Amino acid sequence: TIPDSVTSIGAGAFCHCKSLTSVTIPDSVTSIGDHAFWGCESLTSVTIPDSVTSIGYSAFESCKSLTSVTIPDSVTSIGAGAFSHCNSLTSVMIPESVTSIGSSAFSGCGSLTSVTIPDSVMSIGNSAFWGCKSLTSVEIPDGVTSIGDHAFRDCKSLTSVTIPNSVTSIGWEAFSCSSLTSVTIPESVTSIGVSAFTNCEKLTEILVSAGNPHFKSVDGILFSADGKTLIQVPAGKCLTEYTIHDGVTSIGDHAFECCKSLESVTIPYGVTSIQESAFSNCEKLQSINVTASNTHFKSVNGLLFSRNGQTLLLFPCGKGMTDYVVPERVTKIGENAFRGCKGLTSVTISESVKVIADHAFEDCSSSLTIHGKYWSCAQRHAQQKHIRFKGKYSAATCRYFIYMLLAIAILVMWVILQLVQL
Repeated sequence: TIPDSVTSIGAGAFCHCKSLTSVTIPDSVTSIGDHAFWGCESLTSVTIPDSVTSIGYSAFESCKSLTSVTIPDSVTSIGAGAFSHCNSLTSVMIPESVTSIGSSAFSGCGSLTSVTIPDSVMSIGNSAFWGCKSLTSVEIPDGVTSIGDHAFRDCKSLTSVTIPNSVTSIGWEAFSCSSLTSVTIPESVTSIGVSAFTNCEKLTEILVSAGNPHFKSVDGILFSADGKTLIQVPAGKCLTEYTIHDGVTSIGDHAFECCKSLESVTIPYGVTSIQESAFSNCEKLQSINVTASNTHFKSVNGLLFSRNGQTLLLFPCGKGMTDYVVPERVTKIGENAFRGCKGLTSVTISESVKVIADHAFEDCSSSLTIHGKYWSCAQRHAQQKHIRFKGKYSAATCRYFIYMLLAIAILVMWVILQLVQL
């Protein structure tokens, strides 16, 4: 029991008091400091009095036995991580006095099934409800203007969400929710982050309100309003082949991510920009076809190259090949070029390749072997990424060794002659 004379609970005051089961906070307390009850694993319930106006950073983080919490009307801010990883917390009611929900405020609350967000809240912070796996629905009130990065990421039971007409920005991977079946972008939204709806395996369409001047939906696929940028294909659409329509000039980052049924994509002449992760996790993708008149890209046997053939941009994951020899003309292997190609066991890279992007072979099979010349870019990359390497000496290296041996032989003969003359 905290005495009535206390006005604030300091930072880390009860941090890691693992045997603490209950606490009574008196009306005299106005603030609960950062990490105040962090890691109090046996704490089952807490009543916060009406006198408290602020709950600090990670104040109740990892209170794994906490099943309920009452937040009074006096609280105006909930700090970042305030209740994160409270695994037993099943419901929470946020009072009308709160205007913002801090970053990771309820992240990792795996038992949280319902949350009431009041009209007073204007922003939902980054990762605010990340990993709330039992949350089935959420109603975002009309006062909210921004939904942060990862705000509802990995809310695996979330099937529907209503985004009000007050929201102007939706953050990166904000709704990466595998059970989400429908979403409508209101006309107020001006900004949508990368992968906002990625990994939504049941999402069949992304709808956009007719009055939105920044975005539009075509057959359930999200585009910029002018139709020039393809932003996101919903993973639940289950396309096996897709032809990007004329007029598109840019394919956005993660645009086709997790389209696990996709086997073939045709890129029209007007496309000038393809982001590096546009086709990530497309497990069955076998062929990327590029219209012959395209001046920026070309396709060779279903692989994506720059128009001049010097940059290998993408080797489709579902191609089914186990061995591949990079063409001699290639000088650069792009970011994510072979990413996720689990069936690929051998790649041969010539000395002409001078640049291999950092994540070019990310998530490939552990049995992958890179073949190339010793002291080449291929060997350096393999060593840096702990990929098996089998090498050969280049002709230039062999010549170098021969010249060195000849030089040594001549030097030895000269020394012998000098000794003989003595």
